[in-house]
Amino acid sequence: MNRLFQKRFQRTAGVWAAMLLGTLLWMPSASAVAEKVPDDLIQRTEQVRDAGLVVSAKPLMKRIERKEKLLLIDVRRAADFRALHIAGAIHVPLHFIKTKPYLKSSPVVLVEQGLAYHRLAPVCRELRTIGVDARLLDGGMNAWCHAGGPIVGEAVRQMEYNRISAADFFQEKNYARRIVCDVSAIRLAASLELIPYAVHFPMNGDRTVMAQIRKVRSEVILVVSENGDGYADAGHALSRAGFEKIYYLSGGLMAYREYLEGLANSWQPRSNRMQRFSPCKTCGENDR
Repeated sequence: MNRLFQKRFQRTAGVWAAMLLGTLLWMPSASAVAEKVPDDLIQRTEQVRDAGLVVSAKPLMKRIERKEKLLLIDVRRAADFRALHIAGAIHVPLHFIKTKPYLKSSPVVLVEQGLAYHRLAPVCRELRTIGVDARLLDGGMNAWCHAGGPIVGEAVRQMEYNRISAADFFQEKNYARRIVCDVSAIRLAASLELIPYAVHFPMNGDRTVMAQIRKVRSEVILVVSENGDGYADAGHALSRAGFEKIYYLSGGLMAYREYLEGLANSWQPRSNRMQRFSPCKTCGENDR
């Protein structure tokens, strides 16, 4: 009986040892651990938008009310367009825009979900070179819904339009008259490292903080927290302070760090991007 138990125990221990060894072999070595994000990716370089490429929601609504001939082109994913879109808009994927000759017949307004100047402005410029009078809707669907413009579809979808991805945040933060606001209760080291230009406004009901917020002269507020939590309270407070154009970083600083690290890694030579593993001690060869 003892011998049978001993054999079973040895077999079980052997299986666990093999599993543990396999796990250790597949763990990346220290060279694969992400390094500090390069300063070039952290710095904020202020840029000025071309006002001639942008149209705001309310002036656009007035033009439509006057029955001006316009083409509203929604360039989001087809599923997003079907879920909710501006009344009268048509869906054309961004990569097909230049293949549509009928766009030359009327002024064109490109529509995205939210802040997308960095992506749509170059397209507008390119369309103008082929004779299309193109502009982009400032703030996209989020601004249109906030202004009370007519929409078709599931109205509840507009609740997600004020979110901005890490990739879009990386670009949009650089434009003038925009402020990045860290609403975490305590400003963490990650905030100081990744968004040193941010203003710290802890949403704790402090009247002094609210007074500071009201002094800010900015068209757009980009709200950030550690992991994307706490945005509801921040939104209410900023709205009471008179701000309308408020966007929230999806996933917070955790998602932004992941994006920056991935971007930094993509700049490296291919040989440096490949994960390396420690050599097998028994045979001296790499596991990969």
